[in-house]
Amino acid sequence: MICWRGATLSGPAFDERGKCVGLKLQSQGYKSGDFVPVEVIKHFIQDYDENGAYTGLPQLGIKWQGMENPYLRMLMKMEHDEQGILITEVSPNYPESVILKPNDVILSIDGININSDGTVPFLRGRRIEFSYLVGKKYVGNKIVIKVRRGSEICEFTTELATHKQFVPANIIGRPLRYYIIGGFVFTTLSFPCMEVMDDRDYNDNKRPDDDELLFQALYEDPVVLLEVLKADISVGYETGLTLQNQVLVSFNDTPVEGLNSLVSMVEICNEDFMKFTFGNKKTLVLPTNIARSRTRDILKAHSISCAMSNDLKELVKLTRGEESPIYIYIYI
Repeated sequence: MICWRGATLSGPAFDERGKCVGLKLQSQGYKSGDFVPVEVIKHFIQDYDENGAYTGLPQLGIKWQGMENPYLRMLMKMEHDEQGILITEVSPNYPESVILKPNDVILSIDGININSDGTVPFLRGRRIEFSYLVGKKYVGNKIVIKVRRGSEICEFTTELATHKQFVPANIIGRPLRYYIIGGFVFTTLSFPCMEVMDDRDYNDNKRPDDDELLFQALYEDPVVLLEVLKADISVGYETGLTLQNQVLVSFNDTPVEGLNSLVSMVEICNEDFMKFTFGNKKTLVLPTNIARSRTRDILKAHSISCAMSNDLKELVKLTRGEESPIYIYIYI
């Protein structure tokens, strides 16, 4: 069975001439005439053949609104017969962010004019959202974007890239990455991790949303405090401060770019205290030497065999120096 955004692909869809134009969608949330076009299916297959994996559909990192209202077009200094869409926001983690700005009006892509409702010509007089022009291309392809910026008309060429998701969608087959210091368990954020969060009852400890993750869009991977292990050093942190599930923003006021970044900074820290600042503006502070010395006992008390996942051990050896121990326990 093949699924598409919660719907089942139930069979081929034919046009009035008997030509197959795609696969039909069957779900309560879709209309009876909805289908996945042949072009999309071909794109998926060719992408997989060329890259050995599905790299996804390129997209512009913008939010936009239609410009069907004539007074809006007048305000944006558009000509009487000119049409396009208004950019309301540009995401910083997309390469287009260096050329596009809020209040730019996109007039065309690759010479194809965009209507003020955001559509472009499609099949036999039909129209489709302009994102189709981008989505049908592949990573590395270039597009030309024609923009009105005030009274000026500009053309920009940009190369479509694979855009990093805020949250990794799939970690199946890969062990969970984690790092424990002073009883605090840090991990990278993923959708499976967020599903675990949804199953827990943490009162005000809500799972992070995209706004909280935006600051890490250009970084390696979002880091969250998954668990606070009960210990004398963590008194006052287990409840009440809404720290669990929170995205880690900085360590000792230095931005955390991912789990590797956090581990390296913690391991070489020579300050008296380690300060962890989270997306909800809350702060966790641990005395550096006490946290390191107590970690071993905390791991034993909770029957945890190692303070970190296997992929981090080599990084820690390089950071500490080969002579420093990595705490690993074998229980019989």
